[in-house]
Amino acid sequence: MVSAANGRGEIPNKHVVWLVDRILVKHGKPRLYGTEFEYGSNKVAPILDTRNLNARRKKMGLALMSP
Repeated sequence: MVSAANGRGEIPNKHVVWLVDRILVKHGKPRLYGTEFEYGSNKVAPILDTRNLNARRKKMGLALMSP
């Protein structure tokens, strides 16, 4: 439903990205876009496929991350 709403322009890309990363982190999985952190654990959640991170971020209209 979220992807469909995003495709219709009802939900901005930045909200979809935050939601995807938050769900992944809550389930103990690596982030796709680098937007979420593991709160209360003093560590940063890992990112899946860091080599293609900026390509994913660019596609969603997010600022690129430095290496």
